[in-house]
Amino acid sequence: MSRVVLVVIYNHRFDANVDRIERIYAGRFSHIYHLMPFYDGDRSNVVPVYGSSYHFHGFVAQGLRAYRRPEAEHYLFVADDLLLNPAINEDNCQAHLQLRAGTCYLPGFYQYHTITCGVWERVEEAVTWNPYTLGLQPEGLLPPYGEALAKLRAHGFDLRPLRFSQIWDLPHDLVGWCRLLRRRPGLLLRACWSGLRRKRYFLAYPLIGGYADIFAVSAEAMARFAQYCGLLAAQRLFVEHAVPTAMVLAADKVSTDRLLQLRGKALWTAEDLAELDRYHASLRALLTDFPAGYLYLHPIKLSRWKMDL
Repeated sequence: MSRVVLVVIYNHRFDANVDRIERIYAGRFSHIYHLMPFYDGDRSNVVPVYGSSYHFHGFVAQGLRAYRRPEAEHYLFVADDLLLNPAINEDNCQAHLQLRAGTCYLPGFYQYHTITCGVWERVEEAVTWNPYTLGLQPEGLLPPYGEALAKLRAHGFDLRPLRFSQIWDLPHDLVGWCRLLRRRPGLLLRACWSGLRRKRYFLAYPLIGGYADIFAVSAEAMARFAQYCGLLAAQRLFVEHAVPTAMVLAADKVSTDRLLQLRGKALWTAEDLAELDRYHASLRALLTDFPAGYLYLHPIKLSRWKMDL
């Protein structure tokens, strides 16, 4: 009996990756499902979903009836360009991710008011997001503000007002100021007004950010988590706000990377990617000699690697 179901999420339709991913995880997971945007093929474990890559959490809700299994204890969601450590399988996944009954997993969370190393451009979306979306009736679908804040605090987080400099990045030279005046004059006026009044900005609803390309959801929390993901996608909340927030609202306990022996590795810079040069684009070499200490590597664009498994 498989206690962990692997669910692969695709940002865009890319049918060629289905066979590649099946080959990578064959023998490691008995049940593999693919949430593929706009899929119209006939593979039974490829689930057609619909929406934007910025809101792919909506796919979790749309595909729930297709991938949900009565014997499953956890559902492990991974992006199609995220490569799990080859040592991870359905038998040891729960131990590696510290998943006990009712526990979910997310690599980590970030509270917006604690961000000090520059401005994350998506914070503006969290501040300006309105949960009362025109055309929807969200009342009763999301927990009320006070309950959501209590859930956030129960997980050890808080919600505090933000300074202008934590939301919007202002220019550092005259050319930049002129460009800002031409493109976003209202933001320039807001910056001046905020500075004079020492204004603080409050979120309309308790939100929290986090990495969303891998996460695990317990069977106990799955229905609630999927409902929140579907609603937040319909409200067009960006995925790296929506998935962490949905998890905090749905789960009683959440495991993060700081509790694990293995840690994920994001490959965003040229220096990061250079670590993979020694594999010469051979997927077999990478999986045979996976970097020590890493739970996963992301992104690994499979179309650029030789499928020499």
